[in-house]
Amino acid sequence: MHIALCFVFSIGTQAQNNALEKRNELKLFSGIGTALVKDLTFSPLHYRAATVAYALQYTRKFKRSKFILELDFSNPTLQTQFSDFFETDFYTVNIELGFLRRMRGTDIFKAFTGVKLHSFTNLLFYDGTESISFFAVQTLDLAFEAAFKLTTKSNFSSAIDIPVFGLLARPAYTNWDVFILENEDNPLRILLRGDFTSLTNFFGLNWKTNYEYRISNPLAIQLQNTLRYYKTNSLRESRIVTNQLSLGLAFTF
Repeated sequence: MHIALCFVFSIGTQAQNNALEKRNELKLFSGIGTALVKDLTFSPLHYRAATVAYALQYTRKFKRSKFILELDFSNPTLQTQFSDFFETDFYTVNIELGFLRRMRGTDIFKAFTGVKLHSFTNLLFYDGTESISFFAVQTLDLAFEAAFKLTTKSNFSSAIDIPVFGLLARPAYTNWDVFILENEDNPLRILLRGDFTSLTNFFGLNWKTNYEYRISNPLAIQLQNTLRYYKTNSLRESRIVTNQLSLGLAFTF
């Protein structure tokens, strides 16, 4: 009888601990950075911009895996050293949906690997819509992450995603063609009009490093750096490099 009561009590305690364990995390980020763009479909010039970006990240943690949803956006003005006449509006939208599984782990170190569905879109508009270009890619990424516990209140993590296959959309020239004119009210159709691509004519890299300091049980401050590099020779050469340093708050619940 005594053993049975102890068993029931241990189950109840474990269930209560599981119920109190916080498995959801919501992060809000804002930061500054730089963007470097070379798009021969748009212009032979090299462009750069100082950026301000905003990001929202949600993570659902399980016993040996986690689900990740990330959204971020920026809208800087690209400039070139030759003249202010060539200033260009530059929109970047990034969406990631991923599932990672823990490969090994201790109290101090954890390693994850998995896959992500990734949408990365860049739009360039010169003088309103006088001249346009875009780089839109929907990819399947291999994802790797390593997390280190530094102290009882601080953690450091590094994550790398590499696209291996996807749909790449690029315009044939820097103006409105018939297809774009006919679908100007349906931008999703325009950005999905492309060709399937792989590492043979396309390369991408996403690298995030993150430092977290936990203020209290539900709240932490995070400093995150995000580096993205994309290159393709599809139609004409295009290279995009962005680096973003962001400060954010993380809520666990």
